[in-house]
Amino acid sequence: MKSAGINLDLAAAEWSLGIYPPEKMPDLAVWALQEGFDGPALRELAGLTTATHSGEQALIDRALRELGKEKQDASTAIRVLAVLLCQRIVAGEASPYEGAKRIWTACHQCGMPESLCNFVGYASEWENDASHRYHYVECIVQAARELLQNEPSS
Repeated sequence: MKSAGINLDLAAAEWSLGIYPPEKMPDLAVWALQEGFDGPALRELAGLTTATHSGEQALIDRALRELGKEKQDASTAIRVLAVLLCQRIVAGEASPYEGAKRIWTACHQCGMPESLCNFVGYASEWENDASHRYHYVECIVQAARELLQNEPSS
């Protein structure tokens, strides 16, 4: 689910991986309430000006459950994140480099699935070889297409 720049599935996957910033969670809760979701944890979270992992993790987990999003294991979360980001890259809705970099960041949290190694390599090369960035962008888009083609649920 997405609206106004928020993709709930992507946010839930990133939260499960520990890379979604907790300080953004009150804004996500406000968005969810505006979209017609409701629940005591969502209302409480929406009333905060900021949130932290140490202070509000349980509240955030409850709010996500109210949105129908259970905490995912790392392998599920990284797969969901990669598929959603690849869909955005292929559709031209996300910068190939930025999408690959988000996948790279997620891989730091849960290990590197073999199917995502290319994204990490291409993002790294994009950063280190400015004269060939166009090439790495093309490689990232092609890798995204291949991942989606090989993904059983896409």
